[in-house]
Amino acid sequence: MYKKILAVMVFSFLSGITNAQYHFSDYTNIRDQFQKEKSQFGKILDKENARYRRALRAYQSCSSEKWRVVFATVVPKIEDRISTLGKYKKNALTRSGSLNSEWLKTAQEHKISQVRPNTDVSDFYFWYQGHISLQKQGPLHELELYTIALSKLSEVYEKMDSACSGNTEAALDYDLFEHGITGLLDEVFSLIGKII
Repeated sequence: MYKKILAVMVFSFLSGITNAQYHFSDYTNIRDQFQKEKSQFGKILDKENARYRRALRAYQSCSSEKWRVVFATVVPKIEDRISTLGKYKKNALTRSGSLNSEWLKTAQEHKISQVRPNTDVSDFYFWYQGHISLQKQGPLHELELYTIALSKLSEVYEKMDSACSGNTEAALDYDLFEHGITGLLDEVFSLIGKII
């Protein structure tokens, strides 16, 4: 009888260790994968921001009075949209920061920074899966939409610069472009719920 009880206790102990190791390695894998995804996305975000700055600088160097006059109606629309996009991005980053604070707090509560592979992190592991899901559906998704919208604004400035630089195709395309710009950008803004 005692042997049975002892065997059950040993089995429970060993299965607990196996369960702990499983969840610990799973936690470290999804954490590392998530960090990698965030890092890759950060590079995309940086690339789109740099592209926008280049396109804006290129357009600002336009010295053609003719094109400056033509673009006078478009530039304020773009400025309104970049302002709204900036607020949208700031809100997404604030929410991301809030979720990161929540992650650190929960990690401290679970003493995750001192966790060893043989310590059961099951509760934290399941919570962390939910945390990642919230990040991907929330702030990271919003930042992804931000990059799409910013890309459209960059494209607008690139076309304007091209027309200003004497590209006849861009100049001929301008009428269509001018009529299409508002619809195109509003389509993106409908994704973020901010139609101007």
